[in-house]
Amino acid sequence: MEARIFSPPSKESVNTDIELCALALMSCPHLGTARLRRAVEFFKGPAGAVDALAAGEAVALSTRRDRVTPSQAKRVASYLAGYDYERARTALAELGGRVIFQGGPAYPEFLASSPVAPPFLVLAGNGELPNVGCVAVVGTRRASVTGLEVAFRLGLGLAERGITVVSGMARGIDAAAHLGALEVESHAGTALSVAVLGCGIDVVYPKCNSKLYRSLLNKGVVVSQYGLGAPPEKWRFPERNRTIAGFSVGVVVVESFLSGGALSTVAAANEIGREVMAVPGSVLSPAASGTNQLIWEGAAPVRSAEDVVECLSALALPSHAELLDNATCQNVPASCRANDQRIESFNLTQAQSEILFLLGDGEPRTLAELSARCEMTPASVIDALAGLSRAGLVVPYGGERFVASSSPHARAQPSYWR
Repeated sequence: MEARIFSPPSKESVNTDIELCALALMSCPHLGTARLRRAVEFFKGPAGAVDALAAGEAVALSTRRDRVTPSQAKRVASYLAGYDYERARTALAELGGRVIFQGGPAYPEFLASSPVAPPFLVLAGNGELPNVGCVAVVGTRRASVTGLEVAFRLGLGLAERGITVVSGMARGIDAAAHLGALEVESHAGTALSVAVLGCGIDVVYPKCNSKLYRSLLNKGVVVSQYGLGAPPEKWRFPERNRTIAGFSVGVVVVESFLSGGALSTVAAANEIGREVMAVPGSVLSPAASGTNQLIWEGAAPVRSAEDVVECLSALALPSHAELLDNATCQNVPASCRANDQRIESFNLTQAQSEILFLLGDGEPRTLAELSARCEMTPASVIDALAGLSRAGLVVPYGGERFVASSSPHARAQPSYWR
């Protein structure tokens, strides 16, 4: 059956609001992420999908492996025909929420490039979603005291480096990672703690995390691929976990039993090529049995935020040979060149040049400072620093700071990136 072009809903003018059409579709029964994506493509956008599905056209979304039955199509039509758009508009406004669309300017580019990206996201909070990949910190709800402390420190350490921490706001490890990241103030408008929910963004689940939920609205972002009021049904969480993996350049599992939701996120990460890391634990602890198994199977072991950054920065960086391909230094200011004649041997990127120029005054600076001063994302700064460190032009300085190797503050140390 060929795609048809439907006119926007005409019964109520409010239906023509694309955000409200998206909210209606996100709340609709029998429309998981895959079917929703097909509906938007097949019926030419959210308004067209609402119009068609309300007219009973859902059967047209059937595929060889996924048949939409007539009874399901009838329920979809009944739901959309009775959807209260004005109530949804009011609820979204009261929450300060907004809907973003895949391909739109507010939708994270890194997530949009993932095959598991939802066509719409509804979010609320204080900050924007980062375009670069986040780091997911996940684990068991039945965490040990040690696991909670490690998750908190990982969240804090990554946020201090300007890296957004994403998790699922569940009890245990998820909550501890969020709390750690929320300790750090964001200075670039990008949220440093993002909670991806398996329910509507106006539904607090679990209830024991209501205080954390309010903190995320004040200092972070709460995001969902489900409509307002969507209950935390069991089938939603595997989809939620795939979205967490899609947000992330890497997934860190702090504690996990041999089965659990964190391993669902790991499976999704493996499917889409994300890095998987795990915190090693005692072989006598059941809560570490899953993480130890992941390490046995090849996951990178990490002990701290520094280990996570080091592991991720080595994934897609230019090799030393590539940096030496063209022995020019067109992007480096003359004042920087004079500080260290070795720069002449390297073809630096614009980002590397700007960072080296900033460090040229000899003062040590943190990743967050470099990101803010150079107006770059933390991931871009990490990439640039890794190349400069390998070239011997930048060296680490205590307190997670970096300094130009020509500076009097520089000390002979091994490279920050192996």
